[in-house]
Amino acid sequence: MKKKTILIVDDEETVTRSLSMLLGDEYEVKSFTTHTCGIDSLKWLEENNVDYAIVDLLINGVSGIDITNVLQKKDKKARIMIITGCSTDSKEYAKAQEMTITNSNIKMCNKPFNEEGVKFTSIIRKDLNETIAA
Repeated sequence: MKKKTILIVDDEETVTRSLSMLLGDEYEVKSFTTHTCGIDSLKWLEENNVDYAIVDLLINGVSGIDITNVLQKKDKKARIMIITGCSTDSKEYAKAQEMTITNSNIKMCNKPFNEEGVKFTSIIRKDLNETIAA
């Protein structure tokens, strides 16, 4: 059986490396971590589909919200986790929060994960299992 594909877009290499290690045994992981990771991921998405996406809210070139919008246009049922270390009183944070309220397929998690890492990956696994059952 083909593994489900997870896209990870974050400009912090430690984040993409950690998530890839936590999820790589169970899922096909495609990650982007460079100063152009947002733009690179959008180019990749033109020809590829994903079962789940983990996107940083604030990255160079485009925002996690931009990537989320592209994913939602491709598939309204796309499962997306927006991750962020930005201030909760920023305009971007408020917009991402609004997206999670209006679309149950979009979730949000604050960085750093630390002890939340296990909980975080459990949420992703649960979301993917719901996708499979649907």
